[in-house]
Amino acid sequence: MNNRLRNIFLVSGSTVLSRISGFARDALFAGIFGISDIGSAFLFAFTVPNLFRRLLGEGALSSAVIPILSKLYATKGPTAVLSLLKTVIAKLLIVLTAMTATGCAVFYLVTKCTCITEKWALPAHFIVLLLPYMIFVCVAAIISAGLNVFDRFLAASLNAIWLNLCMIASLVIGKFTLSLSGIALLDCLSLGVILGGIVQCLVPFFALRRLGIRGDGLTHNAEINEILKLFWPGFLGAAVAQINLLISRNLAYVYCASAVSILYFANRVVELPLGVFGIAIATVIFPDMSKLATDEHSRNELNRAFNHGIFTLLWILLPSAVGLYLIRRELLNVFFEWGIFGSGDTAKTVPILAIYCLSIPFLGISNFLIRSFHALKDTKTPAKIGLYILAMNFALTITLMYPFGVEGMAAATTLSLIIQTVMLYHKLCTQNSVFRLNIGTCKLLGMVLGLIAVCLCVKLGQSITSKSLSYRQQSLRIILIYAPLAAMSYVLISMLSIKSCKKQ
Repeated sequence: MNNRLRNIFLVSGSTVLSRISGFARDALFAGIFGISDIGSAFLFAFTVPNLFRRLLGEGALSSAVIPILSKLYATKGPTAVLSLLKTVIAKLLIVLTAMTATGCAVFYLVTKCTCITEKWALPAHFIVLLLPYMIFVCVAAIISAGLNVFDRFLAASLNAIWLNLCMIASLVIGKFTLSLSGIALLDCLSLGVILGGIVQCLVPFFALRRLGIRGDGLTHNAEINEILKLFWPGFLGAAVAQINLLISRNLAYVYCASAVSILYFANRVVELPLGVFGIAIATVIFPDMSKLATDEHSRNELNRAFNHGIFTLLWILLPSAVGLYLIRRELLNVFFEWGIFGSGDTAKTVPILAIYCLSIPFLGISNFLIRSFHALKDTKTPAKIGLYILAMNFALTITLMYPFGVEGMAAATTLSLIIQTVMLYHKLCTQNSVFRLNIGTCKLLGMVLGLIAVCLCVKLGQSITSKSLSYRQQSLRIILIYAPLAAMSYVLISMLSIKSCKKQ
């Protein structure tokens, strides 16, 4: 358990660096493009390679590969794992190259079609430039999955930093050195994305080579077939989630081009605690759960790992959601209100961020529950639930979009996510009692008291911050002084409460 916690904090710590660089990238992008139509067109286009990254890289394929690699590691050792990894990557490269070539050709023809308006031709232009990124990032994700099986998490968790740095460098060079603007600057940014993908692929590759493991030379066809059996249902489930996202972005782009940017910037703030802690916890615990699930005599350990993961997620994500909600305006003011991204853009984004804050714990838990199904080699159940959620989110978005605008789109996404989390947990604990929650009253009481402390600290800071300061200075003081004070108060009070309850 201590080793697991060490890995969680290792991944979380390195992810903090990637999120800081991500915020710098987004702040620079917001300052240059704001919520303009061309900026929204780029963000909309960037959804497409990210969709395939989540489908083939960090989603269904990696979730199908890790349980098989874990089983192979336990039965045949690391050399067999490396050989299987090489085979998977070779087959993946063939598929990705064919898909990229086809996609680039199709979208290039779209840009040349006279019946397509500029509003839709512009995203197609950026998709042609960005689509090759998915080759590198998908291969990087599979190599990272192999590293995770060997209990190596650092190189993979640092991967996002390289993309952020390359994108920042391309924007800075393009804007301030080459004096580019508009579409030309976004073309330069697209090249930065491709360079970032190449670096993302090379870093975990060299980390894997440093382990000094040699493959056994076999192709492990039985394991490949087993991966495919797990992959296709998981692919359907992941495809449902990504199609859901793509439909939401399409509807937002149809409704108002700037809506894509508003939803994007609000979502980026929400991704901070999810990326730092939520995904880190699932990433570290998932290989352990996959190994324990293969042993019938490890049911108690599997239950402890599951409950430890859920409790850790709740303990971290609940105060994150409350804290972000309380300082949402200050965060947007400090991180994004630069250049042409003005106070009016902040005012449009604040209510969206408020709605998204509610989704933070559900996003973390639903991701962990899906990984729990995958640890049992059950990828069909999350896929079926995903189909229901796809239809529900589409219906809710259409219903809420026109009366409530962008707020309605955000509300539809959040409601769908809450329902998905409930359905996943109900189905998981119905199928296998080992996954029933068993979080003690002491732990829950400690969290509640800690959350009260968070609210009091932030509200106190907002009320006593000097009104003689500018709003930017007030926001910085709250973020740099009172937000950390609230976090420390939460940790101290919740942990003391849990310890005092245990002594009674």
